[in-house]
Amino acid sequence: MKRYILLLALAAIVSGVVADEALDPGYTYSEPTEVTNSEDIGSNLANYSFICNNVQVNCTKGARYDTYFGVNAGEQITFTTTQPMKAIVVNGYVKKYFEATASSGEIAFVDADEDAVESAQVLAVTDINSTTLTISCVKQLRCYSVSVYFVQNPDIDIEGGEDEDDYSFDWESTEIKTINITFDSLEVTDMTENLGYACTGLYFISGEYEMELSVFASTIEGETILPLGTYPINDTYAENTVMASPGGYDDYDFPSYLITDFEQDAASGDWYYNTVYYLASGTLEVTAVEGGVAFNLNATTHFGSTINATYIHGEGEPNSDAVDNTTILPQATKRLHNGHLYIERNETTYSIEGLRL
Repeated sequence: MKRYILLLALAAIVSGVVADEALDPGYTYSEPTEVTNSEDIGSNLANYSFICNNVQVNCTKGARYDTYFGVNAGEQITFTTTQPMKAIVVNGYVKKYFEATASSGEIAFVDADEDAVESAQVLAVTDINSTTLTISCVKQLRCYSVSVYFVQNPDIDIEGGEDEDDYSFDWESTEIKTINITFDSLEVTDMTENLGYACTGLYFISGEYEMELSVFASTIEGETILPLGTYPINDTYAENTVMASPGGYDDYDFPSYLITDFEQDAASGDWYYNTVYYLASGTLEVTAVEGGVAFNLNATTHFGSTINATYIHGEGEPNSDAVDNTTILPQATKRLHNGHLYIERNETTYSIEGLRL
C-alpha cells in the first residue's frame, strides 16, 4: 500500500507530568471517583491546574467555568493520581471534527464529523494502568464531569472515533534484514516549548532512506544539537530516551521509524513510501567530533531487522557537506481551513497528525 511520508507525528501521546506534592498518597478513591470543576475563572487559561478528590488536572490551555473545565483545540489535558487508573469516562462536549490521542490505554470518542456532540460518554480511555494520563485534543473538549475508575473498565458505548487498538505493526516488512545507512542531511525540530516537556524531533535523510526519531531531550545551542551521551530506545517515554514506535495506522506512522522504497505519483507529483521499519530497541549514541557531532544508531525493529545508521555533522568527516544541510526548523504555525487544522513549518504544510501534505 502506498503510504504518505510523515515528517512529524505528534509526540503528544506522552507526558512528563508527575504527581503533585499536594496529592495524598494514602487517599482512598471511590469507584468511580468523580472530577468536576470548582471555580469560574474564564477561558484561554494557560497551564491551569486544580485538584478534585485527589485527582490532579493539568491543562496546557483551556477554560474553567462553573459548569465545566475544558481543553482548547491543539492543547493537552493531564490527569494524575496516586493509584494507577484503569479507565476514565468524560461526560461532556466536543467540537466538530474532534479527534484525540492518549498517552496510554485505549481511547474512544464520539463521531463529530458532522457536528459538535454532547454526551454522557463523549470520550473514554480504558486499560490505562498508569497514575498519569495525557489526552491531546485536535478540537475543543469540555468536561462537565470525569469519572475515574481504578478497579475495572466500565461499560463503554461510544460509536466513532479511533481506538489505539488500531495501531498496527503490520506495515513493517517481515523479511529480516541488516540495513547499514550513512545519512546525508538532518532536519531538527525542537518541540519542547510546544509540548511542555523535553522533546526533539530528528529527521534523517539519504537518497534511499529517511528516518524519524523522537528524542526526549531538549535541543541545545551549538554544534552538538543534543546533549552528548547514549540514548536507549524504549517505550518508557523517560527523559533522555528515544521513543520506540507503537506502530501506525494505514495512513501514517508513529516515531521512531525508518522508511524506504519511495515512488512518485505521476499525476499528482506526490511522493509515497512502501516499506517501514518500526524501531523497538537499541541505542542512539551522540558523540562529539571536530566541529560538530556524530549520531550513531544501532536498533532492532519490531520484527527483528537490524538498523545501523550514522550521520556526522562536522567538517572533515565523511559527509561533511551535511553541515550545510542541517536545518533547525522554526516554530510551527497552525491554521484552520475548511474545518481542518493544519500545521505550517519551513514552508511545508502538515496535517495535525504530522502528515506532509
